[in-house]
Amino acid sequence: MERTGRGFERSSHPHLQLERLGEIYGAYTMDIIASSCFSTKLDSHNDPDNKFVKVARNAFRQSITWRFLAFFLFPKLVKLLKISIFPPTALNFFKEVTLQIIEERRRTGQTRNDFLQLLMDTAKEVSEDPNSEFNKIEEDDMAAVYGEVDTKHQVFKSVTKKNLSMDELVAQCVIFFIAGYDTTGSTLAFATYMLALNQDVQEKAYQEIVDAVRDTNGELTYEAVQNLKYLDNIISETLRLFPPGIRLERLAVADYKLGNTGITIPKGMIVTIPTYAMHRDPEIYPNPEKFEPDRFTSEERAKRDMYAYLPFGAGPRNCVGMRFALMEVKVCLAYVIANFKIKKSPKTKVPLFDGWEFATKRCLCWFRSEKQESSSEIGMERLSLKSPTGFVKKTLEPVF
Repeated sequence: MERTGRGFERSSHPHLQLERLGEIYGAYTMDIIASSCFSTKLDSHNDPDNKFVKVARNAFRQSITWRFLAFFLFPKLVKLLKISIFPPTALNFFKEVTLQIIEERRRTGQTRNDFLQLLMDTAKEVSEDPNSEFNKIEEDDMAAVYGEVDTKHQVFKSVTKKNLSMDELVAQCVIFFIAGYDTTGSTLAFATYMLALNQDVQEKAYQEIVDAVRDTNGELTYEAVQNLKYLDNIISETLRLFPPGIRLERLAVADYKLGNTGITIPKGMIVTIPTYAMHRDPEIYPNPEKFEPDRFTSEERAKRDMYAYLPFGAGPRNCVGMRFALMEVKVCLAYVIANFKIKKSPKTKVPLFDGWEFATKRCLCWFRSEKQESSSEIGMERLSLKSPTGFVKKTLEPVF
């Protein structure tokens, strides 16, 4: 991620032609996922004709809104017609890529330090014994987003892990790429938009980054990233306002009584959790439309039910790429905030949406340098850490 972050920073050189920031973020996320999942090095920004890049981008340029609506309104018909949410050509391509890599590694005995290798190793090592060390729920995975976690909560009961079949292994890799590419890029775009509207938040984040790298010779090390607590809050608040999914759905595996309400959820019923609405509930988040990163300090988190914030779901079926995505967003934003002054322009739309829009990637953010006169939705000016007490404009020297 650190290497790709450097590449992202170079791609965003202020003398480049006006570009959509969303496209730069998309290239960044694609390169990271390809490297981390398949050990495949890409340069999506400078090599857009690469087959891997073209298939991925085309998959998300096609509208999937009607597919989602069909799933909700006509589930039996969708199953009968074998309609998938994402284009079959893209799914088949990534499935073939995954299978080829697996076959090659098994044939040669080669191992790599990536997500696919982790799944391959897990498929061999996972024990059916629920008391084994490997099968214990990792509290850190949940605590990273939700704060303190009670793994004895009923949502974790009877949870065991099992060996992954080949189909499940391939499916995990495909969904890791497809789910991580677009949603992470959108989160980065939304965070950048909110920073443009909240200069005080941006200034505080900048100073935190300056302080974090002061003792590391300007290097954005893993330890330095971990110490960026205010940046964590910014990301959490962005995900509260713009969660990757507006709702979650779970299947009841047993009859369940909802406290003292007199309501019983029967086994087999689909339960819908309105994430977007819950995140903007004024009873949970006062003044919910306001961007306030301090809502996510440890003190404020402790005042709320941990399940009042669900950008990645919760329990044993929470997002498998949660921690990966958070680190990806955090590293990228650290480079952006440290190297650029993000500013609102006359073209910036406030509020961003007249109403809620399904396609979050419609957050159109543009990159421009100080020297370009073209109007943009979000303009950026170059920064340097050489003057930690204030922003230094018109310098081309990168921070990291």
